[in-house]
Amino acid sequence: MSSPHLLRPFPSRQLGLIEGDDRVVVFGVLGGRRLGSTLLVHSPTLLFRLDHLTDGVELVVFVEDSPPDAATVATIDDMLATMGSEDGFVQFQLAAEAIKLTRGDGPGSQRFVGQGIDRSTLVSFRPPEVLRASALVAAVTEPPTDLWVNPAGLVAANGGRIATYPRPFSA
Repeated sequence: MSSPHLLRPFPSRQLGLIEGDDRVVVFGVLGGRRLGSTLLVHSPTLLFRLDHLTDGVELVVFVEDSPPDAATVATIDDMLATMGSEDGFVQFQLAAEAIKLTRGDGPGSQRFVGQGIDRSTLVSFRPPEVLRASALVAAVTEPPTDLWVNPAGLVAANGGRIATYPRPFSA
């Protein structure tokens, strides 16, 4: 039975991101979920796709729409051309909503709003996300505990260096 939440692979040749080179795999996230502005993917499907990456793939790109529009392809091309030695490169959006710490005993119990958080250093990741395949594979050596995960967030949580794309996303 097929899940409607599959990541559909698009080879780099099809999108023309790197001509004649199979170093890049682009996944269009179909049926993905969003947490605010951050893209979430189905973790069992992500594990399946990573298990089946071919040798030589160096970069994995996640886009929200498949196939991506011309503006997204141009952004990905620019991200690939300017990516340095970091483990990932993401667009970002400055945190605009109120963010508060809460306290309580956990699910099902009453939670109380505590203090506010300074948002000046907070961002949310926006697709597209460009990640080194080796860093992503290392970040998911064990299945994630959550059903929906953010790939760049997994790499960052595993100690990977995620750089922000120079131009913030604007809605």
